[in-house]
Amino acid sequence: MRIRVLGPVEVETPAGRGPVTGQRPRDVLAVLVQRRGRSVPPEVLLDLVWGDAALGLNPTAVHTVVARLRRQLSAPDLVRTGREGYLLPLEVDVDAVDHEHLIRSARDLRSAGQVDEAVRRYRRALALWSGPLAYEGVTDELVLAERTRLEDAKATANEQLATLLLEGGTVPHLEEALAVANDLVGEFPLREGPTRLVMRAAYALGSQAEALRAYADLRTRLREELGIDPSPPTQALHAQVLAQAESLVAPARPEHRRRITTAIPVPASETIGREEDLERLRRWREAGHRLLTLVGPGGVGKSRLLHELGREVSGELVYVDLSGLTQASAQEVAAAICIEYRLGAAGPDPVATLSAALTRAHLTVLVDEAEWSSTAVATIARVLLEHCPGVSMVITSRTPLGVPGERLVPVELLDCPQSGEAGALARTLPAVRLLEARLTDRAPGLLITDDDGDQLGQIVRDVDGLPLGIELIAGQAATRSLTELSELTSRRLDVEDDRATGTDRHRSLRALAQSGIDRLGPAERATFRGVGVFRGSFTADAARVVVGDAATDHILRALARDAIIQLDRRGPRVRFRLLRTMRDLALELVAETGPDELARLQSRHREWYADRWRGVPFHDEMLNEVQDEFEDYLQALENALTCRDAHSVAGLGVTLGWYWLFHEAATTPWLDRILRSSLLSPADHAKIALMQRSLDESLTPHVTAPDAATTKALLADDPAWSVLAGLVESIGAYVVGDVDTALLEAEALLEPAATTAAHALPEVLATVAVMRATAGRHDAALTAAEEAWHLIGSSPGVIQLSAVVAKIGLALLDAGHPSRALAILTKAIDDADRRLGVEPSGTLLLNAGWAALDCEVPEQAAYWFDRALNESPRVVQFFLAEAASGASATLCRLGVPGARGHSAAAAELCRRQGVPVFPRLTAAVDAAAASTGGADGDLEGGHVSRWVAVRDDELIVPICEAIQAVRQRTRP
Repeated sequence: MRIRVLGPVEVETPAGRGPVTGQRPRDVLAVLVQRRGRSVPPEVLLDLVWGDAALGLNPTAVHTVVARLRRQLSAPDLVRTGREGYLLPLEVDVDAVDHEHLIRSARDLRSAGQVDEAVRRYRRALALWSGPLAYEGVTDELVLAERTRLEDAKATANEQLATLLLEGGTVPHLEEALAVANDLVGEFPLREGPTRLVMRAAYALGSQAEALRAYADLRTRLREELGIDPSPPTQALHAQVLAQAESLVAPARPEHRRRITTAIPVPASETIGREEDLERLRRWREAGHRLLTLVGPGGVGKSRLLHELGREVSGELVYVDLSGLTQASAQEVAAAICIEYRLGAAGPDPVATLSAALTRAHLTVLVDEAEWSSTAVATIARVLLEHCPGVSMVITSRTPLGVPGERLVPVELLDCPQSGEAGALARTLPAVRLLEARLTDRAPGLLITDDDGDQLGQIVRDVDGLPLGIELIAGQAATRSLTELSELTSRRLDVEDDRATGTDRHRSLRALAQSGIDRLGPAERATFRGVGVFRGSFTADAARVVVGDAATDHILRALARDAIIQLDRRGPRVRFRLLRTMRDLALELVAETGPDELARLQSRHREWYADRWRGVPFHDEMLNEVQDEFEDYLQALENALTCRDAHSVAGLGVTLGWYWLFHEAATTPWLDRILRSSLLSPADHAKIALMQRSLDESLTPHVTAPDAATTKALLADDPAWSVLAGLVESIGAYVVGDVDTALLEAEALLEPAATTAAHALPEVLATVAVMRATAGRHDAALTAAEEAWHLIGSSPGVIQLSAVVAKIGLALLDAGHPSRALAILTKAIDDADRRLGVEPSGTLLLNAGWAALDCEVPEQAAYWFDRALNESPRVVQFFLAEAASGASATLCRLGVPGARGHSAAAAELCRRQGVPVFPRLTAAVDAAAASTGGADGDLEGGHVSRWVAVRDDELIVPICEAIQAVRQRTRP
């Protein structure tokens, strides 16, 4: 990510570049930028940004603005929250910092006699400015000193650039110098330095008159504004111009000694998907970083990136490929560099010879595949950085060198599309772009369209977006179809490069992976082999339990440092994961030790996940972990069912059931498999059946589920599950329109929840509030809603937002308080989006739409219903039908052509899905009829025969498209 403050405040993220809108978000970000890398307490931000308006506010106001900033920029990691406050991490690039580094390096280069490169650095520094004013749009008091400092630095850089250009002596240089100097005069009319530059440039270009006019204009300004004459140096220059002094013409610059450039491999094909990486390397080099190490797994494209950079480097350059040197000494590596630098014999001490030869050199050293002799390369780097100030190094290695001053440059896997991503969008992502380009090279007749996007995405995902894997698969395209190429990924380790290029290590993914494994010691190999049982990311704790004591933190981090396993930095804790190719190899190594080893690992794996949350009420930490490690939870369940491990099946079924309930998933075959497995005890069977019923859109019992009375009896000894059973009964009655039973069941839960299941009390109260409001007991509903709200506090967690706040909003809506309902629901959605970074539940979006409709703000209703229908992956068919009704009612309220037809289609969809006709739904339909001039009957299902041949998707797709079009035209 990158922040621009040299002009209007803007932020660049992977999603694009855009301005920061809103005064407070802009001001908060400006304060954090000026303190980058340091925590700023919310109280300090409140005092600085809000000033006198902060009286009576608490730090929550700052949190709200920070959350808005993250959401606006689609960058949840832009500002970090810690114990001491808010922090803009040092990893976020800031153009003002680059500006300073470039100017500093330009001065150093000028001192070293590298004038051309100094000019380039000054130009790049000045090109960073996108407007005349730094921190444009930020409150002046917050940035006045910093703005003045930056603008002074800009003016000084312009003067120094113009001075260097004058020394260049060529006409283009002189013309540019004159333009730069004139701009400076316009910006600082009373400064004499810019006018002297104008005089010198104009005279050198043969315009004595322009030089004299510049002096006369300056003298007039100084006399009128300050009552003084120009200083003696300016007067002396004026006299020289009048006398046409020869000394005013810059002498020709001396030629530098010839450039030494060794041969760098030239990529035989276009480099794809590395544009940002190259730009990052350029910036860090220009900012003065002298040791850059490109790190990443084998086959990710580090060498290609190094070769691309080498083609751009100006000045002397040496390239050394160490792929043929294994465990070389520092003397051997130094001798190789000496040869490439054409020093001849390196003598008895090549390191000393190299250091002495490069003491005054200005040289870039590129070292490829340093991991094979990393200790030796680290020694050379340390010596050259200390004794040769004009030398910089760029190195590729799977492992860091660990040298002071080293800047690590991670080379990441290419971005792959998500499963199911639209073909046109999938084809824009780097991994698919690379695959398409290489397929075109190898199979020109292969026709690729957007319809192939899903298959292309699957191919690149199967090789983790690893460029070498993509190249190897594409290399088989000459005689294969896309489907056949996709099938090849199942044996991805053994797909070989049939061309006579590349090293042996790059002939196949197996050779590449094995080259790293061969370097491991016994403990590292055992750990690597054991973690192959994990399908997704895993924690160090999980690895220790599954693999055993060998999987220490030290070994795991060493494997990550050597790029054998990958780091997953998403979330508050670092996790680890294996690329698919490495996992394939690890499981092969497990198989070689015999079947007992695999069975042992799988047993520990499923037991770890089954026992992780056994007996623990559902809470946010559980949700987050299951979400992050879902692949392994599901794999553990599959293995438990296969091995008929009843204890693990029960634990995993409950944990995953909570996860699916939160995501409002449609009924899942996994719970069905568990229920039919005959492995569960009666009580565990009742728990899973209860979850399955909750997931069922109609809340009808599973065929093998006990009836309500039996379920309550089986779960009587477990208060939390007894309360859940009661909630399911209450909501089930509500869904079918039996409000009396729903209310009775819900109110019966108040006492047991309060005494034995306190964690469930807010949801019980919110459910009671909904039932009371539906039954017309509005005052009592408000009392229950207020009590539920009080219990969850002002910052509810993600589960409470879905399970409690959505119901509170619905209760307020049905109790005749749509404005309060809308305020609560929109805040909850904003909390989910910005504070918690999760997708809001379909129920939240749906209820917000109804509240907006009741508040007579149909444009806002269109926004919420559109999100429910077109964006939320968590709306199942039952709620989808109600959302379609809300959307069609909104279309009617807005007078959209064809709205009555949409309403009729929505009514038919509700009939099919068994959506009960609540008063709210009836009122919306009546209002829609009135707004379009139709009768109530026009908006009902009408003759069923009319819809017999119409599928559900044919009913709902036109509604989705219509409400999306309205949202795009009328943003709330």
